[in-house]
Amino acid sequence: MGERTKTHKWLQPVNGFYRLTRGTYAQFGQPLPYPIDAIDTILMHCRQNGNFLTEHTTACNVLDIIHPLWLCSKQTAHRRSEIEAIFHTWIPAIIRRWQPKKGFAFSDDHFPGLQGTEMWLSILYIASHYLGLSQYLNYKPKGVHRVEVAYPL
Repeated sequence: MGERTKTHKWLQPVNGFYRLTRGTYAQFGQPLPYPIDAIDTILMHCRQNGNFLTEHTTACNVLDIIHPLWLCSKQTAHRRSEIEAIFHTWIPAIIRRWQPKKGFAFSDDHFPGLQGTEMWLSILYIASHYLGLSQYLNYKPKGVHRVEVAYPL
């Protein structure tokens, strides 16, 4: 198995899990099935890709890990210290990506724009929220990126 295939083995399943859980479970306040297994899989995916800190760094790849880890952690303390370490690492990494008067680029090979800015600010807020630091930010994501339940079932 080639290195690229090996590191991207879980990319689509983790992205699918993010999309499914954000658009349903998170929006309606429903518990996730198998949060411990999900955490284990996402953390394995993070390890295989260096937490996306130096390679394959896109707002999508990082949001795909940050939101599900945050959401699963609402149900379990499983591997909490590892999750906290990832979130503590990403907060300054995101801040360093900011380009004054331009915003955030979606990835290193893009120009700053609305998509990158919206996604990176969402990631920053979720990581800060998890660590109890969101009160220090002067914004709160709305719409699908909100951290509150949209409509409890």
